[in-house]
Amino acid sequence: MYIGDPFGSYNDLRSVGTIWASLADEILRLTRAGINFLEIDGQPYRFVRRFTHIASRGATAFAPEYRFCVG
Repeated sequence: MYIGDPFGSYNDLRSVGTIWASLADEILRLTRAGINFLEIDGQPYRFVRRFTHIASRGATAFAPEYRFCVG
């Protein structure tokens, strides 16, 4: 799992470890490509799930909705 701007430089991404495949599957099951709304522990979240390439590999990127609406 990487944290950072998926549209910036690969060198700006920070590797923070891995997650279980079952957790990744659950995240993908609960979200869809495009705008998503989730409530976690009573806190609402609005974000965009999008597909991209990082280091020539397919990746799923999650970002605040406004990040994908700018420029």
